[in-house]
Amino acid sequence: MQRIFGLSLAFLSALTGSGAFSDASGPYLAAQSAMRANDFALATQYQSRVLTMDRDNDATMRDLLFSYVALGRLRDAIPVANLYSERGADDFVTNLIVLLGQIQDEDFAGLTAALENEDELSLNPFIREVVRAWAEHGQGDTKAAQRIIDDISGRPGFETFAAFHRAMMYLADGKNEDALAVLDGFGNTAGILTDRALLIKTALLQRMGQSDQARAFFDAKFSVGSSPESAVILRNLDRNEPIVSGLPRTVSQAMSEIFFTLALFIQEQVDPSATLVYARIAEALNPQSAEIKLFVADVIEELDQYSLALRVYEKIGIEDPKYYTAQIAKASAMRRSDRVDDGIDVLNNLTSAYPDVPVAHATLADFLRRQERYDEALPAYNAAISMYEAQNNVRWQLYYARGITHERLKIWPNADQDFRSALALNPDQASVLNYLGYSLIERGEKLDEAMKMITKAVEIEPNSGYIVDSLGWGKFRLGQYEDAVPDLERAAELMATDPIVNDHLGDAYWAVGRKNEARFQWRRALSFNPEEIEEARIKRKLEVGLDQVLSEEGKPALYADKQND
Repeated sequence: MQRIFGLSLAFLSALTGSGAFSDASGPYLAAQSAMRANDFALATQYQSRVLTMDRDNDATMRDLLFSYVALGRLRDAIPVANLYSERGADDFVTNLIVLLGQIQDEDFAGLTAALENEDELSLNPFIREVVRAWAEHGQGDTKAAQRIIDDISGRPGFETFAAFHRAMMYLADGKNEDALAVLDGFGNTAGILTDRALLIKTALLQRMGQSDQARAFFDAKFSVGSSPESAVILRNLDRNEPIVSGLPRTVSQAMSEIFFTLALFIQEQVDPSATLVYARIAEALNPQSAEIKLFVADVIEELDQYSLALRVYEKIGIEDPKYYTAQIAKASAMRRSDRVDDGIDVLNNLTSAYPDVPVAHATLADFLRRQERYDEALPAYNAAISMYEAQNNVRWQLYYARGITHERLKIWPNADQDFRSALALNPDQASVLNYLGYSLIERGEKLDEAMKMITKAVEIEPNSGYIVDSLGWGKFRLGQYEDAVPDLERAAELMATDPIVNDHLGDAYWAVGRKNEARFQWRRALSFNPEEIEEARIKRKLEVGLDQVLSEEGKPALYADKQND
């Protein structure tokens, strides 16, 4: 696998090639700028213009090929790859797209011949072997195909990969019992392919008319709350509706699994651009697979191309078992592309269509909370938590988020209860310890307990500026001004541009008599755009000092000895 990664990274470094003729220099530079921004649609426009003026510009042809692949325009990519290959190109993307064309044409004899000629088609040896196995299979030589799979299976770390493709070969031939026998072996394994193999087994049992066995198997292997689509899968099993779209029925469809499984394996090790090449090829070979589409869109989001990802999500229709998951992902992509209201509309529609599935309610609540629409977020959190509690599957994050919502709505008893429920599930969660401890300090309640919580949070996350600030601020509120200063200085180092942290440090400096430094920190806090209420309070401190502000607010006076600067 290391050689695969090397080829992928080599391709990525080649994307910044240069050397267009002067007449094409303007669009060439514009194309390069678009590529750096991952704006592939814009890049293709400029790349096409460059090639009309400079047909021999290999760097631009290579970039155009990648842009087509990234956009999912594989029909356009194939002739470019063939032309580029005829001109002597020998990079991994060009070769893979040439292979794609042969697979789609079901030219398995030509594919085999091409794979045997290493001088004309340079390819990673592992990919070459897997594709060759499928090419032999496509020509009807199943024994030769299985021999290659056996060889791959004998390599440490590739056992599950080989077993998965063996099952897919049986599936493509309609040998369902043989496929089931292989998939049974995944029951006691763990890894990237395990859940996928077990879900395919469930779908295969359903396809074979064994719906009761499929339901029992799914119940045994998956929890209803373990993934967003679990409840929908169970519903489809009960209705005898498909649970996996694009379950391979042909050799070319099954060959999509070569590239999809490779993409899954390399995703964490290489740049998303390299992963996208494999994922788009898989999508082209099996366009019915919603699972592949979801993966493609996820990789595209890693490249910050949310509009392009949305176009992929929108291809997953309402009848598809993955529709629910796609809509959740679509709403999240809308939020990241500053289309928050559209995302909320998607989630509202989803909660109406699936009122008994908690994920959409939880996601909707998070959307609304981030928009500070707390009164709307609360009922969504209540619905999600109620459903998860009924499943005995509630997560600490939901209690924490609802606790924040209650706190912002000034419903403190409920907030306190939620934070403590979160800690009951995860006692060492620093964020919850900090939030609850800080809130108690601000309220002047249970100060000893609050300081213990924050001290524990700092021990867990010593480099969190928010948490270190809470520790220093807690000491300040307890009148331990001298002790508070080092912690607040450390917090200001960790979060130099946070207005609250700088404001707190200014108060501590004032309390210990370092008034000039206090004024400096308050002015610094103002430069970082604090909230309107805090801004007015800081300006008032600069006018009359902290002592007078505390007096005006009816708060206790500072007790430290102070001296004038």
